[in-house]
Amino acid sequence: MKLIDRYNIYFLSLRKVTVFLSNGRIMRGHIIQLHDDFLSIHDRTYGPIDIPFQSVVALAPMRNLSKRTKKKRVSRTAKIKS
Repeated sequence: MKLIDRYNIYFLSLRKVTVFLSNGRIMRGHIIQLHDDFLSIHDRTYGPIDIPFQSVVALAPMRNLSKRTKKKRVSRTAKIKS
C-alpha cells in the first residue's frame, strides 16, 4: 500500500494520525485536507499545519489511550500469604 493511499484512508475515516517527520518531530492530529504536494493536519497545540510530502517519513493511526486495560494490582499482604 502506498503512502498516499494511507493518507486517503485516514482522511476519509476522520481518524487521528501520528505523522513522523524527517527532522525527528512527531505531529499528532486529524488530516484536514490533502493537496497535490502537501497535507494539512490539525494539531491541538499549533492549530492547522501544512506538511510537505517530502518531509513525511511515516504515517500511523493514533493509539486510543483511553481504552488501555489496567493491570490488576496485587496487595502486599496477598503476596506474603502465597
